[in-house]
Amino acid sequence: MSTQTDPLSATPSWTFFDPTRLHISQRREKPIGMRVHDPNSDNSRVLQLHSLEIFRWLGLAVPHVIWWLTDERQKPNLVAITELESGVAYVVPFGGRTHFRCRRSGEPFRPDTSADATGLCATLFSLHAFHTRLLHKRVELAVEASVMASQLSAFVRQHPERDQIYQLLRE
Repeated sequence: MSTQTDPLSATPSWTFFDPTRLHISQRREKPIGMRVHDPNSDNSRVLQLHSLEIFRWLGLAVPHVIWWLTDERQKPNLVAITELESGVAYVVPFGGRTHFRCRRSGEPFRPDTSADATGLCATLFSLHAFHTRLLHKRVELAVEASVMASQLSAFVRQHPERDQIYQLLRE
């Protein structure tokens, strides 16, 4: 199913910006949690298969969506790209929390959702937003985002938490 490696035991493949060291005028351009991809990491193949622009969008959007979906007080500052055998990838939060209490429209959602399922939901939300935003501007990227979302949807159909994921996506 997933060729995921343990992100905590692997060599770090992300460079973290320290926003406090930036001049005040640059802090909006490089928000907390923005990552720069290391070309020597295992995720290089995923980035060769898909547009870097989509992954830049996901890197910025997914932590916001996870923060919106969960009861966290701040956005997660560590995320990992999980690659599937089909070549599509999604973003998963990691570091300390293995389950999240998701919510929609202010109502708590039960039971707790795994980090994997939360990442799938957040990535699908973000791909849909990316597709909608670029549909009339950059058609080739919008089509690529739509194909990625279709492949992820096929993976969700086999996921053990598919009922919880569908419930979160429907609301």
